[in-house]
Amino acid sequence: MVKEKKLADIILPAAGNFKLLISCLSLITVFFAHGMGKLTIENDIMFMLPDSNREKTIFMDTQETFGSTTGIVISIGSEKGILDPLLPEKLQTAGNRILKSNQTIPARLIEKKLGISLNQALVLTAFLQNLAAIEGKDFIPHPDLFADTYEMEENLRESIPFDLYTSINTEDIRRVAGRLSERATLNPDFGKELMGIIHKPTDNRDFNKGIWVDQISSIMESDTVWPEFSFFDAIDSFFENKGFADTASGRRLASLMLEKGLTRPESIGTFLMEYRGKGPETNIAPDFFRQIREQSLRDPAFITDFHHAMAGTPKQIRTGRIFNPETDSPALLRERLQGWSLFKGTLYSSDEKATLLFVKTASNLNKENKALLLGEVSRILEDVFGDTDFTYHMAGEPVVDNEIGTLMIKDITWLFPVVSLVVITSLFLMFRNLPGVLYPMLTVLISLVWCFGLMGYAGIPVSIVSSALPVLLVAVGTAYAIHLTHAFQQGRKENPDPNALARRVLNLTGGGVLMAGLTTMAGFASLAVNRIIPLRDFGIFISLGIAFALILALLIIPAFMLRSRDNSMAEKKSLPARKNPMLSALSLFSCRKPKTVTFLYLAVFAVSITGAMLLRVEMNNITFFKKDAPIRMADTFINDHFAGTSGLTLILSGENPGDALNPEIVALMEKLSRQLLETHPEIGKIVSPADFIKKMNQAFFDNDPSRYRLPQMADLAGEKSPEALHAQYEAYMDKYQRRDTRSLMDSSRKEAALGIQMKTACSTVVREVTRSAVDFLQGPGGQILRDKNMTFKVTGPGTLYLEANQLIVKGQIGSIAISFFLVFFVVARLMKSFIYGFFSLIPLAFTITVTFGIMGFAGIALDVATAITACVAIGIGIDYGIHYLVHYRDSRSQGLGHIEAILHTAQGTGKAIFFNATAVTAGFLVLLASAFIPLINLGILISITMICSALAAMTLLPAALTLAESRLHKIHEAGRKNKNTLSEKPSHIPPDQGEEYHAA
Repeated sequence: MVKEKKLADIILPAAGNFKLLISCLSLITVFFAHGMGKLTIENDIMFMLPDSNREKTIFMDTQETFGSTTGIVISIGSEKGILDPLLPEKLQTAGNRILKSNQTIPARLIEKKLGISLNQALVLTAFLQNLAAIEGKDFIPHPDLFADTYEMEENLRESIPFDLYTSINTEDIRRVAGRLSERATLNPDFGKELMGIIHKPTDNRDFNKGIWVDQISSIMESDTVWPEFSFFDAIDSFFENKGFADTASGRRLASLMLEKGLTRPESIGTFLMEYRGKGPETNIAPDFFRQIREQSLRDPAFITDFHHAMAGTPKQIRTGRIFNPETDSPALLRERLQGWSLFKGTLYSSDEKATLLFVKTASNLNKENKALLLGEVSRILEDVFGDTDFTYHMAGEPVVDNEIGTLMIKDITWLFPVVSLVVITSLFLMFRNLPGVLYPMLTVLISLVWCFGLMGYAGIPVSIVSSALPVLLVAVGTAYAIHLTHAFQQGRKENPDPNALARRVLNLTGGGVLMAGLTTMAGFASLAVNRIIPLRDFGIFISLGIAFALILALLIIPAFMLRSRDNSMAEKKSLPARKNPMLSALSLFSCRKPKTVTFLYLAVFAVSITGAMLLRVEMNNITFFKKDAPIRMADTFINDHFAGTSGLTLILSGENPGDALNPEIVALMEKLSRQLLETHPEIGKIVSPADFIKKMNQAFFDNDPSRYRLPQMADLAGEKSPEALHAQYEAYMDKYQRRDTRSLMDSSRKEAALGIQMKTACSTVVREVTRSAVDFLQGPGGQILRDKNMTFKVTGPGTLYLEANQLIVKGQIGSIAISFFLVFFVVARLMKSFIYGFFSLIPLAFTITVTFGIMGFAGIALDVATAITACVAIGIGIDYGIHYLVHYRDSRSQGLGHIEAILHTAQGTGKAIFFNATAVTAGFLVLLASAFIPLINLGILISITMICSALAAMTLLPAALTLAESRLHKIHEAGRKNKNTLSEKPSHIPPDQGEEYHAA
């Protein structure tokens, strides 16, 4: 415990030198204000987990091997559906421009740096990227390269991108060359700075340089496989012999039927009879269909001969774009989309009213570059689809993270003034003078600047948790200045000497304020051991903010009070406070019926434990938003119409090249996929190498739908052996381009991936799907893996959220335990009583249990925001119990009996406790205006904890003290003899002086 004189002796020398103190504080504040400009925003799941986390490492390694599993998901809808004649061109334009983002993004940075136009910057970017490709990514051009403007102009002309040939003129080239020469002359490091933009690392591991977009997936950018006729001689002869002059339509008809896999006589006949009115879509003349049907009715051999003509025509297997608008018909587009189940839900919706454009980002793209890419994509979509009848929705991890950052800024700028207004109103109602409002607000505002400035200098970004820091610090941090301001203004009526008054207030009230700050810091500081980065950072910096507010209050308030030597700020003599009969009645009931009160609390405690057992942990960024938020609605739309915006990746790893394409392993993939789809309706799609092998097998057999299956040994034309079948699988996969299979298989084919797309990121669902996959592979179904010495692992954004869930639970248990220990230690140390230290924990234990119980019954998830509720309850709520115990013990030490001391405490401290709880609750209810559901829940839960803490302090503590009164008698007797050894601790409420009072 700090000795009374020691605190005054430390504070007064500094507070007495007003000009020096204010100058130093002003300089420090300016310094930290500069640091606030360095603040950044981080909120994605990668930031939440420490770099050493195993699941995070696995996820990043998988991204490096198989490419990114996350990106920007764009749904584009049309009333005319996916066959809208304008849609292919729009998709092609958007896709090409997005792919060009790897040039456009650095060009925009160069545009800003050099003050040139975007087209001019694109030419320079192309030159620098070509230079880097030739000389290497570490190449730094010498300033002499830019000195010769004529040579530079020639280099730039040769680098003009094809699509800018008509947009760039000689004057543009001359201007860029001149600007380069000027900058290189003035700045020897100019070349290094330019190449720094081109070589800018874009990922979290600094592996990728200058890459934002890896791949585009859409009906215009995705590949498929199909059989086609190598020659049409036999087919042309067939139609000519049958009297048809339009052989071009005959070719189109044969090609369409081959795409459909309709090469058998019975399927040909059914198709020709039923396929009516589709001429325009197929580019086949309607009259040709009519002649075909008439001829087939007149000539019984027509269909059989047509079958023989197609069967005898040489064919080849093609892999290429799904649709070429210059040569393919709309009917062919639909046929190719419907011809592979892989595309339904990934490229087009089930109702065929919307299509999907997926921007696959570079592996492990970091937050800054996700924002750059998202900004570019948003501009492109607005340019292409903004003034059309098309509608589009954007979802995916980068979109969600960016929206969280945007709303966080709005929350801070909106909630901070509101909570400040609430606190200012409370201060004015209490003090009724300007200093009473100004001093507490001044200390907390300065502490906020210091806190956020320190975060900026330390490189600690603002997260969704720390975005609530201003509200918390204003609501909590003003208390220390309030106690001191009230004590000074109250004391001036009796002690006009400023120096004597300052020493008295610091020695009496200052010690209590210090105790309040330490216990509050202890509650929050326990979060520092949490392994969830935002919770850890919040715990550290809210503790520092409270420490700043405490130090500033101890320095600034005495300094201003010593400076002001008149009594104009002294409070008017207040009337004696009236006794509150309700508080007396509650206290008497608790004393007379202690077992009844204790039993009632135990009953509520037991019910709360039941509710706490229902508590679920949920880390899912999209659920941070309200249901009517645009991003939430977009995500819901895409999940309802497509395969989903969330995913898991199951990796099967072998020891030798080719292990992943072992036929038994591929069959295992198919079986596992089928079982997961059957048991988990939340799964929208599972893609594995098995799907590609089945599609290629179908293509080799004239697209016969019955051949969409894995080849068996019996299907082999030559040698029938496991090795030959394995070779067949390898050959099938070789037919695809690497860009089509990279997400499913590594280059050596040791590893294969199953991509599981899900319509929800709910942690419960992700956990169940993961458990099903693990149970299957660890059970009899996965025996082949063990026989082949292969291993498996599950990763993806879903597993990262599961990992975060586990760390939140572990961190919550650890934080509560540490908080209880620190609070117990501080209280027991300062009150010199382990028994009173134990009693101070009783209201806390009850409050925390009730809070978790309410969360369980109400379905409020424990997430990254609500996880701080317990620490807030401990850090702030402990003050009520402490203040009650201090007042009660002081009353007993003065000779009052047990019941008299309870009544005296209720009428003095009790009124202040409830008034304070009301004011603090009002401050935290400001969070109800937040844009984020977790922060809204946090505001509700903290308000509940304040009310429960106050109620428990006023009813449960008297009952507990009554039951233990006989054991406490010796302590009270000792206290009566040495009552001056302990200073009362006012907490967030001032010492009872016969007046009604509250702290915001």
